[in-house]
Amino acid sequence: IFPLSNPTSKAEITAENAYVWTNGAAIVASGSPFPSIEVNGKLCTPSQGNNMYVFPGMGLGASLAQPTYISDEVIVAASACLQKLLTEEDRQKGLLYPPISTIREVSKHIAVAIIQQCQKEGLGAANLPTSSEELLAHVQKQMWQPVYAPPKFMNKI
Repeated sequence: IFPLSNPTSKAEITAENAYVWTNGAAIVASGSPFPSIEVNGKLCTPSQGNNMYVFPGMGLGASLAQPTYISDEVIVAASACLQKLLTEEDRQKGLLYPPISTIREVSKHIAVAIIQQCQKEGLGAANLPTSSEELLAHVQKQMWQPVYAPPKFMNKI
């Protein structure tokens, strides 16, 4: 069930209703976050399904690969990579996407998939490593790190 309308108050159905009405059998991905709910002793956790899972990694991979264009196959490679990052534990929880807490790791792997697909199609990335391990290290090194220096205050004049 995909209640994708935003904000949450405009969603077509709440995750709670979807789980309750299906006795916990529903698989839910929404455009806005919904809390987990326990139904019949089972913890049901909805996924948040939007472009934040694919686009950061696509942008990073494309900026590093510098392809002449983004083919359909490049987009499919990003989607396939996302699916492979879902663990069996995630599936058991009813998730459709990896936990949001792993978004930077997800983005790194999607960037590698984008670069490798560009290399496969001859669209770019000729100057980048070809092995997955070397590409992961290269992408990690190129990723922006959200670390800020503490503010410095000027003395009052």
